[in-house]
Amino acid sequence: MIKKLVFDLDGTLWKTEESYLYAYRKLQNQFHLKPLTEDQILSVLGVELADVRNIIFGTYENADELTMLALAYSIEYIKENPSLCSEYILEIFEQLYSKYEIYILSGCPKAYLDTFLEISKLSQFIKKGYTIEDGKKTDILKELSRFEKVVYVGDSPKDYEVIEDHQSVFFCYAKYGYFKVDTYDYFIDCLEELPALMSELDKKEQMLQSHSYEIISYKDSNLTLIYKENGLCYFGFLNVGEIENFKKVLHRLKNKCNVAFGPFNGNTWYSYRIPLDSFDFKLYPDCIGNEEVYNAFIESGFSVYSTYSSTLAPIFERVWNRCKKVKAPQGIRFKVLHNQECYMHLQDLFSIASIAFQRADFYEPISFECFKDIYLKNIELVQPDILLIYDEEKPIAFNFCYEDLEKRFYVCKTTAILPDYQNKTILKLLIDKSYQMMVDKGYKEVLYHFQNDRTKVLNGIFKNGIIRQKKYGVLRYENK
Repeated sequence: MIKKLVFDLDGTLWKTEESYLYAYRKLQNQFHLKPLTEDQILSVLGVELADVRNIIFGTYENADELTMLALAYSIEYIKENPSLCSEYILEIFEQLYSKYEIYILSGCPKAYLDTFLEISKLSQFIKKGYTIEDGKKTDILKELSRFEKVVYVGDSPKDYEVIEDHQSVFFCYAKYGYFKVDTYDYFIDCLEELPALMSELDKKEQMLQSHSYEIISYKDSNLTLIYKENGLCYFGFLNVGEIENFKKVLHRLKNKCNVAFGPFNGNTWYSYRIPLDSFDFKLYPDCIGNEEVYNAFIESGFSVYSTYSSTLAPIFERVWNRCKKVKAPQGIRFKVLHNQECYMHLQDLFSIASIAFQRADFYEPISFECFKDIYLKNIELVQPDILLIYDEEKPIAFNFCYEDLEKRFYVCKTTAILPDYQNKTILKLLIDKSYQMMVDKGYKEVLYHFQNDRTKVLNGIFKNGIIRQKKYGVLRYENK
């Protein structure tokens, strides 16, 4: 899990442009320096003091003196103008402090960092601050990430370049900072977004559990490469921006593994698989991707490994009539849940799903807390209906359904039956009660969402009764 947050200083935690201008103008008057434009002065924002010396004062004999005076005057300005930090910086750090060890890692002198801590009042939240006097950033990051994963928040390409181990240190680009960065793992548009991003990363860590992984990114596109064993990898958590940028990400992915399957996101709700056709048929949930994305994979040498279908079909009265005639065996009972009632029975769903799906392709176990978070977050948008079947007190099967967001049809999202109960009787009972839930809400058409195309029962039921269908795929790449 991610335990440490490391921050760059200039541009990331405060904005000090005016202090640079103030310092140079004061030196210009004092030493009759040549005039520089604002852009020339601000070209050294966020760079190390040695670079400031060489770029701004390198032509003067007293360059060292001028550099140190510039630092002193900059600090002088900052102390007189303490409103250079984010308005909500104390509140943000208080939230982060409850979950993470917080460090500052900057190429600035210690006096500059001390000034920041003084005016920001953040000392109580900072475990340690590192400056140019403590050594190279690369070495410090390496030590901080020796036993735990780290998120490093910065605003420059150099911040990304100092990361050596991209499986233990992840770079979060502060887009509001001074520099333009093309390669990063995550980004925030303002500091206030960081707590929410870290919360999402914690969920991702929980889903991936002990797997090692790294982010492959270029500009607005990235994905996560999850290392398995013997050259086998999964890839997922796609972020697709400009298609040409995404193609560069795919190229880098291919160079890092022998065999890769994906996309995966570690569970059965978030978008894994990609659409293969019917891109205009919008469903919920749906998978990231469109025709351009699919073609980018194929052009890059990926092939479709397995397929899934979301199939819209009418109620099959003939099938339903047969299911209605089935009598429940002794001890079998049903529970039909709607809306808020569903939240109270997630443990029953989890106990079934965690066993029933063990034989599924690429199954990866997740904890109940993660399962609960996934469903609580995602069913807020729908009006869920759950059919639960029990053998006495033991939950043995469920069907998770809901109305399409646009009220076009009823959706059968997930069906699960414990292995010892996977027989025609339990299946017919599920069909009967689920059709009844659908009819009770006034629907005559059902979407069987994300069904594996190897599922013989559904394929046999559909035959010629399909209204519309959308295909999805898991992709494979093999380095030949």
